Amino acid sequence: MKRALLGILAAVMVIVGGVLLALSGWVYAAFGVDGVASSSLGEISSAPRSAAIVIDVEAARVRIPVLPVQGTTTFHLTSADGSALLAGSSDMSTVDEYVGSREIDAAYRSGGTWTLTHVPGAQDPFPWPSPPNWLISGESADINLNDGQTVFIANSDGSAGVKVKASLQFAAPAAPKAALALAISGGVLALAGLALAFSAIWLMRRRPNELAA
Repeated sequence: MKRALLGILAAVMVIVGGVLLALSGWVYAAFGVDGVASSSLGEISSAPRSAAIVIDVEAARVRIPVLPVQGTTTFHLTSADGSALLAGSSDMSTVDEYVGSREIDAAYRSGGTWTLTHVPGAQDPFPWPSPPNWLISGESADINLNDGQTVFIANSDGSAGVKVKASLQFAAPAAPKAALALAISGGVLALAGLALAFSAIWLMRRRPNELAA
């Protein structure tokens, strides 16, 4: 009975250790040494005469698996044609006020693809007013995603036709340490389980010899 219990305990320890090692490998593969996981969201292109793309944050979110780490989610945007971007996020009314009467596209993501709905407005593009502090300019932009906000993307010179490549980044600085801790715990547990299994086998072989004596 004792040997059977030892065998069961050893098997459980080895299995749990293996699971922890597999989880460690997955976390490391996802986040690497820098603790950043990235998921491409493809290219978003506005209508030729649209001056901006607006995105409801909730519509742009991609599910992030439950992890033993905490981090921040960032919407990373890069110009697809080399144009300087003007991008940021704020509440919907603030974004609407800045957009004014321009033609824009409202984008949302469903089934892994982007769908854009054209919103009519002024026909001719014109320069944007001086950007407020919630907007940044450059060929790329990193926007922290917050629930209830709207993402604004445009060409900084006010020209129509906005093309960007988007990705979702999840930064978890503690991920590499978590992967290492899981690897050490899993390795120790698996080795202890194997040692216990060998002990059970040794007891099983020893018992017949004692009976024979």
